[in-house]
Amino acid sequence: MRGRDFLRRVGEFARKEVTLALPAAQRAASHGLQAFLKKFSEEYGKERKKLKSGTDAR
Repeated sequence: MRGRDFLRRVGEFARKEVTLALPAAQRAASHGLQAFLKKFSEEYGKERKKLKSGTDAR
């Protein structure tokens, strides 16, 4: 009986932690993706300018 009570408590604790951690992880991933896309667009623009200026010089 004591083991079942312990497992029930552990299960409740794990469920609560997952319900808190999952949304936080989703937000963090979303912020990371947004930062990546912003930085990527900036760097892509720089590389395009380099390529364009290199071909004009020839």
